[in-house]
Amino acid sequence: IALTSLQQVKNTIQIITMQRIKKILFEDAAKLGDIKKVTEFRYMRLLRVNLLIINAWPSKEIGDKYANSWLYGVLQIVLNQFCLGTGILFLIKHSDWSFYQLGHMIITVILGFNAFVRIIITLPQSKKYRNLIKSFLTEMHLLYFKDDSEYAMEIHRKVHSISHLFTICLTAQMICGVVLFNSIPIWSNYYSGKYKEKNLVNTTYESTLYLSMPFDLSTNLNAHIFGCFYNCLMSYLCSSSICFMDLLLSLMVFNIWGHFKILLHNLETFPLPANKVFVSMENKNARVSAEMYSEEELKVIFEKLKQCIDYHRLIVS
Repeated sequence: IALTSLQQVKNTIQIITMQRIKKILFEDAAKLGDIKKVTEFRYMRLLRVNLLIINAWPSKEIGDKYANSWLYGVLQIVLNQFCLGTGILFLIKHSDWSFYQLGHMIITVILGFNAFVRIIITLPQSKKYRNLIKSFLTEMHLLYFKDDSEYAMEIHRKVHSISHLFTICLTAQMICGVVLFNSIPIWSNYYSGKYKEKNLVNTTYESTLYLSMPFDLSTNLNAHIFGCFYNCLMSYLCSSSICFMDLLLSLMVFNIWGHFKILLHNLETFPLPANKVFVSMENKNARVSAEMYSEEELKVIFEKLKQCIDYHRLIVS
């Protein structure tokens, strides 16, 4: 009886787990017809949350109620400059170390500089960037073209599935990377017994980021704990500025690909003339058939061709 009960519990847990996974992966696809705004998609909500954190979501431009104040932007600048400055100062103070010892910090400083340039200097602060994202979210997303034809709906569903799964995979990879990047030094310190003392002697704490601060992060436990929280925060901000900015670009590329697929399909499925016209050859007993549009058909073809040209102009603009 006990084994049967355990098996039933196990089966129930498996069913619930599969239902949750299915809900995460395919819930949006099941209700595509009910979604009216791009920001209602699950993957877009996930993107919005993370871009809001790094102050890179165009809330004002699209009329989104979720918006950051200018103080949040100032805080971003202070945090990034402080982390980048203390990291560079650490490299300068320990320039006599070998490249093997400093390699970790050199890589993290380069990534920090990349994040600083991305979220402070270039993209989010640019009006062109915000207008481009506004155009994508309010005009060019395939959601607004899905009702044009059955093929447009098919492409919309395909691009939606690709975007949804790509977002989940990229987010999971980033979270795993941040967690492992910060937890490995903590586990190493714990395993070696360094957390038993508040102040270390003849040894130092391992850390994800080695920063030159007014207090000693390498031997004092309280300072080290503060450094761990700060390192986790900066690791997340740096990862978000790289991963989610690239994710946004990838989603735009997926939709542009979908637009071109629809345009090519429209060109390849132009209606043929309904009737054939037979023309007699002079001085020869032969008749040649030619497919020619009637006056009514020419009007339809003209409208379809005009739609394709306008659609192409919209895509490339």
